Amino acid sequence: MHSAASLGYLAVAVAKPRVIIIANNIEELGGAQRVVHVLAQGLSHRGYPTELIGVVPHPQKHRYVIDPAYQSTTLMSEIWPPPIAPSGLLGKYRPQVRKRQANRARLRAAAIERLREILSSGPPGVIICAQLWAMEYLRAAGYDNWKVVGQYHASFEAAASGRDLRRALRNYQDVSTVALLTAEDAAQFADAGLRNVCWVPNPLSFWPVETAKLRGQSVTYLGRL
Repeated sequence: MHSAASLGYLAVAVAKPRVIIIANNIEELGGAQRVVHVLAQGLSHRGYPTELIGVVPHPQKHRYVIDPAYQSTTLMSEIWPPPIAPSGLLGKYRPQVRKRQANRARLRAAAIERLREILSSGPPGVIICAQLWAMEYLRAAGYDNWKVVGQYHASFEAAASGRDLRRALRNYQDVSTVALLTAEDAAQFADAGLRNVCWVPNPLSFWPVETAKLRGQSVTYLGRL
Protein backbone atom coordinates (compact mmCIF):
# COMPACT_ATOMS: atom_id res chain seq x y z
CA MET A 1 0.00 0.00 0.00
CA HIS A 2 1.22 3.50 -0.82
CA SER A 3 0.74 6.28 1.70
CA ALA A 4 -0.98 9.50 0.69
CA ALA A 5 2.38 11.26 0.79
CA SER A 6 4.02 8.67 -1.47
CA LEU A 7 1.10 8.80 -3.91
CA GLY A 8 1.48 12.56 -4.06
CA TYR A 9 5.17 12.15 -4.76
CA LEU A 10 4.46 9.64 -7.53
CA ALA A 11 1.96 12.02 -9.12
CA VAL A 12 4.55 14.79 -9.15
CA ALA A 13 7.25 12.43 -10.40
CA VAL A 14 5.27 11.32 -13.45
CA ALA A 15 3.81 14.76 -14.30
CA LYS A 16 4.79 15.86 -17.78
CA PRO A 17 6.71 19.12 -18.09
CA ARG A 18 5.11 22.35 -19.14
CA VAL A 19 5.73 23.17 -22.81
CA ILE A 20 5.75 26.63 -24.34
CA ILE A 21 6.08 27.04 -28.11
CA ILE A 22 6.89 30.53 -29.36
CA ALA A 23 7.00 31.92 -32.90
CA ASN A 24 7.04 35.32 -34.57
CA ASN A 25 3.29 35.06 -35.13
CA ILE A 26 0.86 32.17 -34.92
CA GLU A 27 -2.03 33.61 -36.95
CA GLU A 28 -0.59 34.09 -40.44
CA LEU A 29 -1.04 31.53 -43.21
CA GLY A 30 2.42 29.97 -43.47
CA GLY A 31 4.58 26.90 -43.07
CA ALA A 32 6.18 27.77 -39.74
CA GLN A 33 2.76 28.62 -38.33
CA ARG A 34 1.35 25.25 -39.37
CA VAL A 35 4.33 23.47 -37.79
CA VAL A 36 3.89 25.14 -34.39
CA HIS A 37 0.14 24.48 -34.34
CA VAL A 38 0.69 20.81 -35.24
CA LEU A 39 3.34 20.52 -32.51
CA ALA A 40 1.13 22.21 -29.93
CA GLN A 41 -1.86 19.99 -30.70
CA GLY A 42 0.23 16.81 -30.79
CA LEU A 43 1.98 17.53 -27.49
CA SER A 44 -1.29 18.50 -25.82
CA HIS A 45 -2.91 15.23 -26.91
CA ARG A 46 0.06 13.41 -25.37
CA GLY A 47 -0.63 14.99 -22.01
CA TYR A 48 1.83 17.89 -22.00
CA PRO A 49 0.41 21.20 -20.71
CA THR A 50 1.14 23.30 -23.79
CA GLU A 51 0.85 27.00 -24.60
CA LEU A 52 1.45 28.47 -28.04
CA ILE A 53 2.73 32.06 -28.11
CA GLY A 54 3.03 34.49 -30.99
CA VAL A 55 5.00 37.71 -30.62
CA VAL A 56 2.86 39.81 -32.97
CA PRO A 57 -0.76 39.63 -34.17
CA HIS A 58 -1.62 39.28 -37.84
CA PRO A 59 -4.44 41.23 -39.51
CA GLN A 60 -5.87 38.15 -41.24
CA LYS A 61 -6.10 35.22 -38.85
CA HIS A 62 -5.91 31.71 -40.26
CA ARG A 63 -7.44 28.86 -38.26
CA TYR A 64 -5.19 25.79 -38.22
CA VAL A 65 -6.89 23.59 -35.63
CA ILE A 66 -10.67 23.27 -35.28
CA ASP A 67 -10.66 22.26 -31.62
CA PRO A 68 -7.27 23.19 -30.10
CA ALA A 69 -6.25 21.37 -26.93
CA TYR A 70 -3.67 24.06 -26.15
CA GLN A 71 -3.76 27.67 -25.03
CA SER A 72 -2.80 30.46 -27.44
CA THR A 73 -1.46 33.90 -26.59
CA THR A 74 -0.21 36.84 -28.64
CA LEU A 75 2.20 39.12 -26.80
CA MET A 76 1.61 42.40 -28.65
CA SER A 77 -1.77 44.09 -28.61
CA GLU A 78 -1.19 45.91 -31.92
CA ILE A 79 0.25 45.14 -35.33
CA TRP A 80 4.04 45.59 -35.27
CA PRO A 81 4.70 48.79 -37.26
CA PRO A 82 7.59 48.75 -39.75
CA PRO A 83 10.43 51.20 -39.12
CA ILE A 84 10.63 54.48 -41.00
CA ALA A 85 14.05 54.89 -42.56
CA PRO A 86 15.42 58.34 -41.67
CA SER A 87 16.56 60.36 -44.67
CA GLY A 88 19.23 63.05 -44.58
CA LEU A 89 21.57 64.06 -41.78
CA LEU A 90 18.77 65.08 -39.44
CA GLY A 91 16.27 62.46 -40.57
CA LYS A 92 16.32 60.58 -37.28
CA TYR A 93 15.05 63.71 -35.52
CA ARG A 94 11.91 63.99 -37.63
CA PRO A 95 8.79 63.78 -35.41
CA GLN A 96 7.31 61.01 -37.55
CA VAL A 97 10.46 58.88 -37.24
CA ARG A 98 10.81 59.47 -33.50
CA LYS A 99 7.13 58.70 -32.90
CA ARG A 100 7.41 55.41 -34.80
CA GLN A 101 10.58 54.44 -32.92
CA ALA A 102 8.92 55.20 -29.58
CA ASN A 103 5.86 53.15 -30.51
CA ARG A 104 8.00 50.17 -31.52
CA ALA A 105 9.99 50.42 -28.29
CA ARG A 106 6.77 50.54 -26.26
CA LEU A 107 5.29 47.49 -27.97
CA ARG A 108 8.53 45.53 -27.63
CA ALA A 109 8.91 46.32 -23.92
CA ALA A 110 5.29 45.34 -23.23
CA ALA A 111 5.69 42.07 -25.16
CA ILE A 112 8.85 41.15 -23.24
CA GLU A 113 7.16 41.89 -19.92
CA ARG A 114 4.13 39.81 -20.92
CA LEU A 115 6.43 36.92 -21.85
CA ARG A 116 8.17 37.16 -18.46
CA GLU A 117 4.77 36.94 -16.76
CA ILE A 118 3.84 33.83 -18.73
CA LEU A 119 7.14 32.10 -18.01
CA SER A 120 6.87 32.84 -14.29
CA SER A 121 3.21 31.79 -14.02
CA GLY A 122 4.12 28.13 -13.55
CA PRO A 123 7.03 25.73 -13.16
CA PRO A 124 9.78 25.82 -15.79
CA GLY A 125 9.73 23.10 -18.42
CA VAL A 126 10.59 23.12 -22.12
CA ILE A 127 10.45 26.04 -24.56
CA ILE A 128 10.40 25.34 -28.30
CA CYS A 129 11.41 28.50 -30.15
CA ALA A 130 10.45 28.24 -33.80
CA GLN A 131 12.03 31.42 -35.19
CA LEU A 132 15.01 33.68 -34.61
CA TRP A 133 13.10 36.91 -33.99
CA ALA A 134 11.00 35.16 -31.34
CA MET A 135 14.25 33.95 -29.75
CA GLU A 136 15.45 37.54 -29.47
CA TYR A 137 12.37 38.30 -27.37
CA LEU A 138 12.89 35.17 -25.30
CA ARG A 139 16.48 36.15 -24.57
CA ALA A 140 15.34 39.59 -23.47
CA ALA A 141 12.70 38.07 -21.18
CA GLY A 142 15.11 35.51 -19.71
CA TYR A 143 14.65 31.75 -19.53
CA ASP A 144 16.56 30.59 -16.44
CA ASN A 145 15.85 26.94 -15.49
CA TRP A 146 14.04 26.25 -18.77
CA LYS A 147 15.27 23.83 -21.40
CA VAL A 148 15.16 25.58 -24.77
CA VAL A 149 14.92 23.90 -28.17
CA GLY A 150 15.66 26.32 -31.00
CA GLN A 151 14.41 25.65 -34.52
CA TYR A 152 15.38 26.94 -37.94
CA HIS A 153 12.98 26.15 -40.77
CA ALA A 154 15.20 26.89 -43.76
CA SER A 155 18.43 25.45 -45.15
CA PHE A 156 21.95 26.37 -44.09
CA GLU A 157 22.49 27.92 -47.53
CA ALA A 158 19.50 30.20 -46.98
CA ALA A 159 20.84 31.25 -43.58
CA ALA A 160 24.36 31.85 -44.89
CA SER A 161 23.14 33.91 -47.85
CA GLY A 162 21.68 36.55 -45.52
CA ARG A 163 22.02 37.61 -41.91
CA ASP A 164 20.23 34.60 -40.38
CA LEU A 165 23.43 32.63 -39.86
CA ARG A 166 24.92 35.37 -37.68
CA ARG A 167 21.63 35.69 -35.80
CA ALA A 168 21.41 31.93 -35.24
CA LEU A 169 24.97 31.75 -33.93
CA ARG A 170 24.28 34.64 -31.57
CA ASN A 171 20.82 33.64 -30.33
CA TYR A 172 21.07 29.84 -30.24
CA GLN A 173 24.59 29.42 -28.87
CA ASP A 174 23.50 28.76 -25.28
CA VAL A 175 20.22 26.86 -25.73
CA SER A 176 19.84 23.17 -24.93
CA THR A 177 19.66 22.06 -28.56
CA VAL A 178 18.91 23.42 -32.03
CA ALA A 179 16.73 21.35 -34.37
CA LEU A 180 17.45 21.67 -38.09
CA LEU A 181 15.50 20.06 -40.93
CA THR A 182 18.17 17.71 -42.34
CA ALA A 183 21.37 15.99 -41.28
CA GLU A 184 23.28 18.01 -43.88
CA ASP A 185 21.98 21.30 -42.48
CA ALA A 186 22.88 20.20 -38.94
CA ALA A 187 26.43 19.34 -40.02
CA GLN A 188 26.87 22.66 -41.81
CA PHE A 189 25.58 24.68 -38.86
CA ALA A 190 27.93 22.70 -36.59
CA ASP A 191 30.88 23.48 -38.88
CA ALA A 192 29.91 27.17 -38.70
CA GLY A 193 30.17 27.10 -34.91
CA LEU A 194 26.78 25.96 -33.61
CA ARG A 195 27.64 22.79 -31.69
CA ASN A 196 24.36 21.92 -30.01
CA VAL A 197 22.55 20.72 -33.14
CA CYS A 198 20.29 17.85 -34.12
CA TRP A 199 17.95 17.32 -37.04
CA VAL A 200 14.22 16.59 -37.03
CA PRO A 201 11.97 16.81 -40.11
CA ASN A 202 8.86 18.93 -39.77
CA PRO A 203 5.78 16.96 -38.65
CA LEU A 204 2.98 16.11 -41.06
CA SER A 205 -0.26 17.91 -40.29
CA PHE A 206 -2.23 14.83 -41.38
CA TRP A 207 -1.62 11.37 -42.82
CA PRO A 208 -3.26 10.45 -46.15
CA VAL A 209 -6.06 7.91 -46.10
CA GLU A 210 -4.28 5.99 -48.84
CA THR A 211 -0.55 6.28 -49.45
CA ALA A 212 0.92 6.39 -52.94
CA LYS A 213 2.22 3.20 -54.52
CA LEU A 214 6.00 3.25 -54.71
CA ARG A 215 6.07 1.40 -58.04
CA GLY A 216 4.79 4.36 -60.03
CA GLN A 217 6.99 6.26 -62.45
CA SER A 218 5.71 9.78 -61.75
CA VAL A 219 6.06 12.11 -58.78
CA THR A 220 3.63 14.95 -58.05
CA TYR A 221 4.63 17.81 -55.78
CA LEU A 222 2.37 20.62 -54.61
CA GLY A 223 3.88 23.25 -52.35
CA ARG A 224 6.47 25.97 -52.01
CA LEU A 225 10.00 25.18 -53.19
